[in-house]
Amino acid sequence: MLELFAGSGTTLFAYENLRKDYIGFDITQKIIDYVNSIMSEWSSINYAIKNVDVTDRQPFSEAIAA
Repeated sequence: MLELFAGSGTTLFAYENLRKDYIGFDITQKIIDYVNSIMSEWSSINYAIKNVDVTDRQPFSEAIAA
């Protein structure tokens, strides 16, 4: 699942309960750090959450590969 506004990770947690993969983006590094700190405690999760700078024209494929 791709979520462009990941926020506090509520959808991430829901997808983990469904055993689904998840890619989330958000513009707030503080939120990304928070979600990563919580999710790092769950060893079985296959997820990615990235910071997106909306002023940068970096291609989507580069953002998810980083």
